[in-house]
Amino acid sequence: MDTLSVLSSCVSAMAPLSIITATGALMTYYKAFDKSTNDMIANSCYKFFFPLFISLNLIAATNSDKLSDEWPLLVIPILAILISSIVSFIHIPLCKPPHEIRFTMHYVLVFASSGSIPLLLTQGMCKYGPLKGDDTCDNAASYVYIQLIPFAVITWTYGFVLVYTDHLEKRKLLKVMKNSEEKHKESEEEEALESENLGRNNVEILIPPNYTDTPKREDEKPKTLKYILMSQLIRPVPVSCYLGLALGCIPGIHDIFTNSDAILNPLYNGGYLVGYSGVILSQMILGSNLLLSRKNKKLVSKFYIFSIVALRCILITSIGLLIIWGLWTADIFLGDKTMAYVSFMNFATPSTVIASVLCQILDVGIEDTSVVLFWMYAFSFFSLTISSYILFLVI
Repeated sequence: MDTLSVLSSCVSAMAPLSIITATGALMTYYKAFDKSTNDMIANSCYKFFFPLFISLNLIAATNSDKLSDEWPLLVIPILAILISSIVSFIHIPLCKPPHEIRFTMHYVLVFASSGSIPLLLTQGMCKYGPLKGDDTCDNAASYVYIQLIPFAVITWTYGFVLVYTDHLEKRKLLKVMKNSEEKHKESEEEEALESENLGRNNVEILIPPNYTDTPKREDEKPKTLKYILMSQLIRPVPVSCYLGLALGCIPGIHDIFTNSDAILNPLYNGGYLVGYSGVILSQMILGSNLLLSRKNKKLVSKFYIFSIVALRCILITSIGLLIIWGLWTADIFLGDKTMAYVSFMNFATPSTVIASVLCQILDVGIEDTSVVLFWMYAFSFFSLTISSYILFLVI
């Protein structure tokens, strides 16, 4: 096996993402993107682009007759998230992430990219690398989108709650600061009124201008994390997974959309392009935030960035390598190297860019997440090449 062919496959996957990220930074430099633009893009991806893209691809990828053989693609993403979570929970007390974004950093470490990067890498391996000429390469896209089902549901429920927890902490901190400022202002007003009253000879008492006889209404109780978790199960992205899987399992629906001569094929192709534009825009947010926050003070230290990149790209990747090798030896993949490689991507790819989208929606940890993702994507050029080479040596 040629090392250069593996490197070429990795470069062919990561180079387009690097160009898209750089484009986001360029658009920000020319004032086309700013924070408000990024906020609108993130919300549009969450509510429209991602659900459309996922549902259409699942309709095309799902085949009820093959699901019994593809069950590892539904289980391994859950296993990868579980293992990454354990690593992250050990990492938190050891490296002590900034308190304000500790759960956001937990999200960044736990959730790998399960969409565009695995697809581009697998297609690269099929075109230039060790999978070239393999018959199972025809199923590469289907495998990637099938494994996206558990990943998308978990990342937009459990993952959303993680980032939302830091969002609540930020709200509490802002509320405390606001109350402190109000009390300080009221104290100054009362002191001024007392001084004025002492200078009067009569017994007139001045009423503070902001005084009211009616008690202040208590702020509404924040929604519990359990409520947020359950409500996220019926949000656009998880619902698109249920819908795409259900429609894909109905006999005939797949052909109505995907056959080139089918009446709904133009609708499917148009929807796919619209949905994919959201994937591109979400990657551009990363580049935009890197430029917007370049002069801002970061909460994460250089050592912490190094630790989280090393854990994601070296430790978790190595654990995944052992697991996939063990499953391959046990013939879980039925000799399908493409399925084995796609499954390995749950451990080996850098963190998902959805982290940047979530931070943008909830307005927490945007600058720090962008910096961590940047270094993780940069290092993944090397980690993906080495780990992919080793994997194809043992399977």
